Amino acid sequence: MNNITKREKEILAYLKKDPMISQDKLAARMNISRSAAAVHISNLMKKG
Repeated sequence: MNNITKREKEILAYLKKDPMISQDKLAARMNISRSAAAVHISNLMKKG
């Protein structure tokens, strides 16, 4: 994986623990907005 940010690494850790976590729950756990979580997930998918 190329150039993932610290925040993206945190999101990956949550997704590995609970692959079916909703964006709302993920955002709440990370103390970010749902739209920010969506952007991070989208960026991760683009990066592979």
